[in-house]
Amino acid sequence: MAGLVSRPLPMRREPGIVTRIGELLHEAARQVVPALGSGRITQTRVVNRPIPADGFPSVGAVPSVPGYYEAVSHSGITLGPVIGRLLASEILGGERDELLADFRPERFAP
Repeated sequence: MAGLVSRPLPMRREPGIVTRIGELLHEAARQVVPALGSGRITQTRVVNRPIPADGFPSVGAVPSVPGYYEAVSHSGITLGPVIGRLLASEILGGERDELLADFRPERFAP
């Protein structure tokens, strides 16, 4: 989508490092959710995360792609619930909330 960039990960790609990170995350998650203890990791990947070019979330309808809505943010844990609620309301009810005005994808339109 327009306005999105992908920044390289600042991590060296040493053999086995991705698998080890996955194991450490799984171990930490089991401390919070013990039921994960019997689960197993089937695949571990490290990818570049898309981020809007200006560093701020991009939330709403993308004018160049009818029917497509996006919610791109590096604040998913903290902003995810409110972004989800506002975007769902927009999609279902058709009304744009002013809280998202500064974060609309059309700010990247040429």
